[in-house]
Amino acid sequence: MTLDRDAEADARSLAERESGCCSFFDFGFDTSDSVLTMSVVVPESHADVLDALARRVGALAGANR
Repeated sequence: MTLDRDAEADARSLAERESGCCSFFDFGFDTSDSVLTMSVVVPESHADVLDALARRVGALAGANR
């Protein structure tokens, strides 16, 4: 996901909470450009959970346009 740099604290907080709940999530952050890139990886056995998260993010992003 590409986020505004202003969202970094919130994104890292979310990643921390999600990792505490579901330790199989692996979050990565890249701040090398003017934007924040957040990646989320899970083992194949948890792909359905990641797909559900992606759908929720997509729905929220669409609602905020």
